[in-house]
Amino acid sequence: MPDTTDPTLPQIQFMLACDNVTLDMNQNATFSSVIDTLNASQFPVLTPQFHVVFGMQNLLPRVYTVLLKIEHEDGTQLLEQKLPDVAIPSHQRKARIITAVRGLAWPKPGRYYFKLFMSGALIGAFDVDLALNPGSFAPYNPGGQNL
Repeated sequence: MPDTTDPTLPQIQFMLACDNVTLDMNQNATFSSVIDTLNASQFPVLTPQFHVVFGMQNLLPRVYTVLLKIEHEDGTQLLEQKLPDVAIPSHQRKARIITAVRGLAWPKPGRYYFKLFMSGALIGAFDVDLALNPGSFAPYNPGGQNL
């Protein structure tokens, strides 16, 4: 569970995975194709790229170390990715972390948990389901055949 007792940690405002993120000149974000379920005709399946977005509020002046983990529901870790440190020079009401995940091979169907750690504490998590659907078009086709 996220640590909601430490007042020095940011609070999560929103979390999501999506195909693409664009920012306009005012830094307003548009999230394309928000992902809550992926279908694949067989496993393992490779996704060439997707984005993970965390919106936070109440960031205090300090440097936060940031870590993203993706774990299968059985506890198997799929990804542990250190993200760039976030340096907050003065109190900020809101901030976003947007990161691209490239070339991820999903080994099996099930529920995958995306977890954001800041300065060692879990501050937010969400899940994405991967389903075996033999008639589906896989997210990526490395061999030119339907997966």
